[in-house]
Amino acid sequence: MKATSTRKELETVKGKLGDETDWGEVIASLFGPKQEWDAVGKFCLVQLDDLSKDEQTERVDNFDPTRLFDNNCPCCQPFLVKGAIVIYEPEAIHALRLGPKGTFEMAAFPVDRGSSKTASG
Repeated sequence: MKATSTRKELETVKGKLGDETDWGEVIASLFGPKQEWDAVGKFCLVQLDDLSKDEQTERVDNFDPTRLFDNNCPCCQPFLVKGAIVIYEPEAIHALRLGPKGTFEMAAFPVDRGSSKTASG
């Protein structure tokens, strides 16, 4: 069973998907089939923190991966180029990039308590 997006695909996909990844299957395998998610171009946003639906919608609408990943960082380049699953939790933001044969890369960013919780990074 797949997890389903919180919105219609036409509302959330803002750019060309990088590959044929079925986000619904990936999210269901990681978080269970009831977990909601949003696709924004090559990125899949999973919001596990305690934002209201309006705040979550604002986060998705304003998502900019360059605010999360540094363009000048060689370790960030694969995430920017190929996309990632971005997981928002109360204490941190995690980025997960799926690789070949079940491998993955992960990056973690602490949440800045001084900034708006609706910021994308």
